[in-house]
Amino acid sequence: SSDLFVRRLAARLEKTQFHVWLDEHDLIAGDPLPESIGKALQAARVILVVVSKASVASKWLRYELNIATERMIKGECRVIPIVIDDTPLPTEVRGLLYADCRKGLASGIPSILTALKYEARRAAMESSFSSRIDKLIEEIFEGHGWCSPNLYRGRDWEVITMPIPDLDGDEREAFYDAIPDYGLSWRGKADRK
Repeated sequence: SSDLFVRRLAARLEKTQFHVWLDEHDLIAGDPLPESIGKALQAARVILVVVSKASVASKWLRYELNIATERMIKGECRVIPIVIDDTPLPTEVRGLLYADCRKGLASGIPSILTALKYEARRAAMESSFSSRIDKLIEEIFEGHGWCSPNLYRGRDWEVITMPIPDLDGDEREAFYDAIPDYGLSWRGKADRK
């Protein structure tokens, strides 16, 4: 069955030191199902979609695929379809290369592991780049921290500070807010203190 395949796949990946989120392992009675699944999908670097007659018939698949493909289009995650029977791929993932496990897990696991290792390397590189950028910001600007102004309804913002001379020639501290995703540009100057 597809449930048995998913359990075997999760166990195999965990043996290779990958962290796997599986609803039956990570949820307890009383958890809000849509919210919990949604959070897990938003946090995942790679989303494995096991395609079978049973999974395609599941009411949750469409919900999960909507979140997964939206994040994939934004470049936030990799989606890997895994085929375990002759059920056609859902339209959302039809254009993606899939791992073929119709003859068993052993036949498809090499391609799954290759993709996971690639994403792990990419995550490590991005993390290293982000830490270097943080250090550079600390060196260039006088301060770097977080604030939760009421103006933004309690939402946290990352800020940097820099001295700016006023009309009298005195230096005043100016705060600039920054988007933590370094692929984006600075948001701009905030009000002076």
